[in-house]
Amino acid sequence: MMLHPRVEVIAIIGFACLVVGYLFGHHIGKRFGIKLGAALAAISLRQETLLLGRCQICGADSDINAVEAEEELRIGEKQPCIQD
Repeated sequence: MMLHPRVEVIAIIGFACLVVGYLFGHHIGKRFGIKLGAALAAISLRQETLLLGRCQICGADSDINAVEAEEELRIGEKQPCIQD
């Protein structure tokens, strides 16, 4: 069955518009997804670190007593010796 030439042209233009719209939406969605993923990855990494008590990147334990002892040691090294 042969369609009128105008109908074929309109169908081709309509299909081309759908393809262009899909590609444009896909590109915008991909950019948004990458930004959202980067933001959520940082939050998720922080949450896992706090829940497990260990850095997920380097594996260091977050022992509060060890951190306080290290700070006291550094403070002690910086203070000048006071003689009576």
